[in-house]
Parts: sequence; C-alpha cells; structure tokens
Amino acid sequence: MKKYVLCPFCNVFNEFNDSKMNDDSKLQCVKCNKQFKFDKSKSISIDECRKLICPYCGHENEYDKRDIEYMILKGHATCYECTHDFGFDLKTQSNLKNIKKANKSMQEKKFKTILPDHSLTDNIVETKRPVQFQEKPSSIKETLADLAYFTFVISILLVMISLPILGGYLIYRHFNSPEHVQERIEAQRKEELHNEKKAAWEAVKSQVRISMFTDPTAHFPHIDVDEYVDETKPGVFEESAYVDCQNAFGAKTRKRFHATVSREAGYKVTDFSWW
Repeated sequence: MKKYVLCPFCNVFNEFNDSKMNDDSKLQCVKCNKQFKFDKSKSISIDECRKLICPYCGHENEYDKRDIEYMILKGHATCYECTHDFGFDLKTQSNLKNIKKANKSMQEKKFKTILPDHSLTDNIVETKRPVQFQEKPSSIKETLADLAYFTFVISILLVMISLPILGGYLIYRHFNSPEHVQERIEAQRKEELHNEKKAAWEAVKSQVRISMFTDPTAHFPHIDVDEYVDETKPGVFEESAYVDCQNAFGAKTRKRFHATVSREAGYKVTDFSWW
C-alpha cells in the first residue's frame, strides 16, 4: 500500500511502499536528496486524507484520490469554502474533528487558540502563498438579478436606437408610396400646363394688339387661363375671348376673337379670326 512521509528538512512528501519499510529504514528525499530516518507514525495514506477540516473556517472538505495525490505533491491542501491553503497533519486534524463534534458554535474561537500550539502543528507545511481573504462568490439570485438588469439596459438601448430608424423608414415609405408619387407627378404636370396656357394667352394678346390700329386703348379681361384656354391636342391651345377698344371714331367697342396657338412653334398664333 502506498503511503507518504514528510521530509524533515524541506517539508516535501515522499512516496514509499508500506510493506517494505520498518522503523530502522532510511529514506532519501526526492527534492533535497538528504536522508532521514523513517517514522511510521508520521506517514499518511490517501484514505486518511479524504476528509480534512480547514483550520481557518472549520469547513470539512472531502477530496477524491486524484486531488489527494496532487495535494501531497504540493505539500498542502486547499479549502473548498474559503480557498485558503493549509497543511494536513493528521494529529492536528484529529483534534480539529474532536473540537468540531464537541461544540460547533465555538469551533472558530477554539481554532484560533489551538493553531498557535506547536505541539499540534509540528508537521503543518507552511504555505508559500500569503493568506488572501477572497470575497464570497455571489449567489444565484444576485447573478440572475444582475443578468436581468443588464438585459433591461440593453433592451432600452435597442429601443432608443431602433425608434428613429423605424420612424424614418415609415416616413420614407409614406412619401414614396405609389399614390403619393402619382400625386406629385400630376401636380407637376398641372403646374406645367398652367404655365403653357398662360404663355399661349400672352401670345394671343400680342397678336390682337398687332392686328388692331387702336392698340393703346385695348383692354383685355382678367380671365382664368385654366378655364378659358383649352388644350385640344398635345401642344395646341385654343381660346375665345374679347377685347374692349376704341374704333377710329373714338367710340368704345367690344370685339370677340378666336385663336389657336402652337407650343412646338414657340407659342406662335397659327390661326386667328374675329367674330
């Protein structure tokens, strides 16, 4: 059966076979290469180290074979509760177990008084790392609460970012829908037709003034070109109106006329007649 014994010179555990050793046997340390007398009372086995009590927090730790072998090679154990490193002298562990069974409520106070007793801690290995008090890990409730808060913040940010984008997209879709596009085209065409009819009316008035001798006295009515000027064909406008003027004798007369204007000819009157 394999056991381990502590070197008194460098505090490193050495493995040996229990069946081949006696009290007169000597061992050579694998680290410092010094020989020391075998003391069976100071040897330990894996089974004896399965349950160890932490001298700092009193927690009873249960280790498996693989962890024990690794702890023996390190020379100290690690508490699962407070994460402190401590030596695993079996005499000290026996006393600690008795204390834990006797009075659990006073075990922390008794640990503080028993640890300075060097008779119980002769073989406790000094840890190379300084004692560090680590914060206790947060509970599942605290973790879930933090996760919920983080999710809430991310959701608010996503909403704040997506609202302007969605609003802009909806406005774009509204003003670029087929109905609105058709309305804009029709409004543009109506404005262009109004300007063309206005240009045709001005061309007719110029033609009337040219054909009349009493041009300075000519007075044209204020008409709505969209109502009185008709586009009979694309680019061809016809209009009927009147003009008030004085004849050669100075008498006021009203003459009616009919005219046709071509846009392709540069808004030129192609047909004009009095009636």
